[in-house]
Amino acid sequence: MNIISPILAQARQQPTALAICAPGAPQPFVSYGRLTAMMNNVARHAGAAGLKRGDIVAVFAEDAVLHLVLTLALTRLGIVTLSGGGYAIPPEIPVTANLVDAAAATAVAGTARSIPVDVQWIMGDGTAPPENPDTHDGANAARIVLTSGTTGQPKGVTLSHDMVARRVGAFTFAFGNIVPQCARCFVDVGLPSNYGFQWIVWLLSRGGAVFLRGSDAGETMQAFELYKVQGMIAAPSGLAEFVELYEQSPAFSCPFDVILAGGSLMWRSLADRVRLRMCAHLVTSYGASEFSPIAVAPNHQICDIAGAVGFVCAGATVQAVDESDRPLAPGETGLIRVRGDFLVDGYVGTPPGSDQAFRGGWFYPGDIGAVTADKVLVISGRQTAVLNVGGNKLGPETVEQAVLAFPGVAQAAAFGVENELGILEVWTAIVARPGVEEAELHRHLQKKLPHLFVPRRILRLPSLPQNAAGKLDRRRLAEMARSGKP
Repeated sequence: MNIISPILAQARQQPTALAICAPGAPQPFVSYGRLTAMMNNVARHAGAAGLKRGDIVAVFAEDAVLHLVLTLALTRLGIVTLSGGGYAIPPEIPVTANLVDAAAATAVAGTARSIPVDVQWIMGDGTAPPENPDTHDGANAARIVLTSGTTGQPKGVTLSHDMVARRVGAFTFAFGNIVPQCARCFVDVGLPSNYGFQWIVWLLSRGGAVFLRGSDAGETMQAFELYKVQGMIAAPSGLAEFVELYEQSPAFSCPFDVILAGGSLMWRSLADRVRLRMCAHLVTSYGASEFSPIAVAPNHQICDIAGAVGFVCAGATVQAVDESDRPLAPGETGLIRVRGDFLVDGYVGTPPGSDQAFRGGWFYPGDIGAVTADKVLVISGRQTAVLNVGGNKLGPETVEQAVLAFPGVAQAAAFGVENELGILEVWTAIVARPGVEEAELHRHLQKKLPHLFVPRRILRLPSLPQNAAGKLDRRRLAEMARSGKP
């Protein structure tokens, strides 16, 4: 089955129902009937451009609705899509063509031919394309998602139609009993990410409404209450922005029944604020483009366990192993590995390092952690992100927790910067309220951290840099520190 077939079935049954809403966008409301017509129009343009089944097409469109409709329409035709913008497309991926709108033109690189796109691609009479005789796309590639690249260059992961269907099918049981009842959800993780793409497919396949971030965060927030949006799917960085807005706007009521947070570790201080002001039912999750979902739990059940990300999901086997790949006892810390029903078999083009990530039927995401006797997965850091100061090692998460414990600090990131002598120094970047004094924060950290890991410098930023998956970009922070240009 092609993963777009259930969406088309929903359109036949409820053509006037809302499918997509992006407040303030050029196309702010799209019904299921209109969505089908838009996909038909895209099919006509794609055929005229010479695109065909099996091609790999990268979509570069700043307009979120246009980007989504192009992706769905091409997938329906058996064309393999990936989303550009925010990620550098790895050279190992043999891209046939780039679909590029005017706003994204400067972000496109590579040798593949560029095809200009604009809103005219979704306009027209909506006449259906000729019926494709090959509708059994299950084992064929549907989507290429890119890894976040937090510890190296992004890599391509191919998902077949069957794999996407299995993964989104697991959402029904993995995230608890409230999520399956949600028909209107705000998806605040980008379509380029595996997390965002799968949640959008899940919602539309069920006949639900996908709410996307509009032209203004405040305007988007108003839409939540107006349309009684039931759920929010976000990275912690996005949650931090919205909880700040809600705290500054006491007149606004937050309608969410559930909030799902994934993409990076959830800070305890942020979780407490979200549960107090936005929604008491906060669910945290852990996964990867290579395998998802891996672990999920209601935040209130695991918030007292430092580094806990969730209970290991059905369909996943997770172990902590030592340097010789020997499984460790419950609670012992080691290198995390996972295998199971939702694992891909490798990266597109087998780039360098693939043999370390995939070996012996296991996937090694590069995280350090443990699995408790109760099957709680605890992540204590990244294998390659450990701060090493003079041979003394500490995970940046430990520094960040100490910074976040200081009143008025909303977000924090610890990272290493080499000084003029080539010695690594610990720095921290913060997003904080105006009243936070750096000298007081420094004294606080001297009491909480070993001397070598007390940050030498504190960068105040309006927001922390993140990649297209919503994950903290530590490499970008180090570049900003070295250049002196936040």
